[in-house]
Amino acid sequence: MEATLEKRVGFKMTKLGWIPDDWDIVKFGDLLESKNSLGYGILQPAKNIDGGVHMLRTVDLTDSGIKDINKVIKVSQELSNQYKRTILNGGEVLISVMGTLGRTLVVPNSFKGWNVNRALAVARFKKNVDTTFIVQTLRSPQFERRIIQEALGSAQKRINLNDLKRYPLIYPPLKEQHAISKILSACDDNIADTKQIIKLLKSRKNGLMQQMLTGKKRLNGFDGKWNEAKLGMYFKERKETGFNNLPLLSVGIEGVYPQDQSEKKDTSNSDKSKYKRICYGDIGYNTMRMWQGRSALSKIEGIVSPAYTIVKPNENANPIFFSYLFKLEEMIHKFYRNSQGMVSDTWMCKFKDFSIVKFQAPPTKEEQDAIAEILQSADKEIANYESKLLVLEEQKKGLMQQLLTGQKRVKV
Repeated sequence: MEATLEKRVGFKMTKLGWIPDDWDIVKFGDLLESKNSLGYGILQPAKNIDGGVHMLRTVDLTDSGIKDINKVIKVSQELSNQYKRTILNGGEVLISVMGTLGRTLVVPNSFKGWNVNRALAVARFKKNVDTTFIVQTLRSPQFERRIIQEALGSAQKRINLNDLKRYPLIYPPLKEQHAISKILSACDDNIADTKQIIKLLKSRKNGLMQQMLTGKKRLNGFDGKWNEAKLGMYFKERKETGFNNLPLLSVGIEGVYPQDQSEKKDTSNSDKSKYKRICYGDIGYNTMRMWQGRSALSKIEGIVSPAYTIVKPNENANPIFFSYLFKLEEMIHKFYRNSQGMVSDTWMCKFKDFSIVKFQAPPTKEEQDAIAEILQSADKEIANYESKLLVLEEQKKGLMQQLLTGQKRVKV
């Protein structure tokens, strides 16, 4: 029995699926200003030329501009002139075509005179094309999947420009392009604003850590001098083994969590008799990587690899306070200075080395508690905005799926 397609009123079936009757399928190249309106940029030179021409790379791009103008490499005017076709005027579309594929950006007018490197392609479109709509189409999950599937190379993926010109795009009438791009751009603005808030909150938290964990900024109601102390006065080592019945845990940047929730491959031994017990409130750190800040506070009980040292807080220690303290650059440097070994790959910070590390200690545990509470509140605020960001990004994906395929129409 032959499969049949049910006719949807107001829609037609195409190779890209159902689209509205008044929409088209066009090739990417058909929208270009001319056959020469798509080109690779400069073969990147080794030297950065002071006072030269800005040369954008894939790593410089964000959805709304560039990460940091001070980190954009500059090349000589003579070299840029050899690649006149990719000198920017503003309004073009940049597409990353090597390495990290599919990053796109409508070029701001402020980038006029800049150039791009070989990993970016510059596309110039006809005047009756909404370039913001094109960028939103290129960012869609459907288009990203196609890029990944058809990319060339193995070690470093790349997009062939002639192949890109043949890519089919769903193409609505111009007025509808404008309306769709306006909605999706508003989503991008909300996402960018939320990311900026998160960035500012993290910066504020880092400032609080630097001020409050060193006694430079005191909380109301606390006085008394902070004095130099050793970590051994606040912690004991937990060296309990043989708890094979407890769940296997991983220690990562985000904390201590079950191994089955980790993205890392489980490389643990089948014999876990020497694996160490870690309890709620303990701090686990990588014995060979403490000088890189590899430590985390545990909120669950389980076992971890023997490669970790487990420290148990004494009654005078708030483990949350110390988990923040161990992330300070100056503390990480102290762990670095106290690690033992011939070369960095074998440096170890065993408990005997950890215990003699000195720091400035608050005079009371109550002040530790108060500082920990403030820093936890800062983390909760960041987490709330990060959750909001995930919601906004999912909402945009849903809108892209509906608007860019015509499943949901916009009034124009």
